[in-house]
Amino acid sequence: MATSRFGFPGVAGMLVGPPAKENNGSSHCSSHGLLAYGAGSSIVVVDVRSMQLVTVLPMPCPGSTAFQAAPFVTAVQWTPEGLQSDLADESSTGNLRLAVGDRQGRIAIWNVGNGEIGTWLSLEAEKGRLGIQDVCWVYGQPWLLLAIHGT
Repeated sequence: MATSRFGFPGVAGMLVGPPAKENNGSSHCSSHGLLAYGAGSSIVVVDVRSMQLVTVLPMPCPGSTAFQAAPFVTAVQWTPEGLQSDLADESSTGNLRLAVGDRQGRIAIWNVGNGEIGTWLSLEAEKGRLGIQDVCWVYGQPWLLLAIHGT
């Protein structure tokens, strides 16, 4: 896995298309100038000050079929926890987390600093899977994650 100039992991040689209507306008800008948005089945992170690509996080496919396309990203939300403004400093990216929902009803909480998914949440539905429409962090000790889901 390649790294960006900020030290974030990325996908070498991966070209990401623009957001699609299936991404439901999923985007969120952190207070530190990082814009995350859904583009197909990936999450693109851009530094808005320099307009440089920071990293691309591909959502894994559900199940064990590697050739199956991953579902569209439909919701993204940065955690409200503090982060130092110097992204080149590796210690400042340790708690940079992003909640990402998809059309399969799954929520991944990414550790963007190392490019790994720390937590997987999945909604069980009686009649098929319900896609995630939006996610939101709610103040608590610890922070709580709310998800809106539907067909």
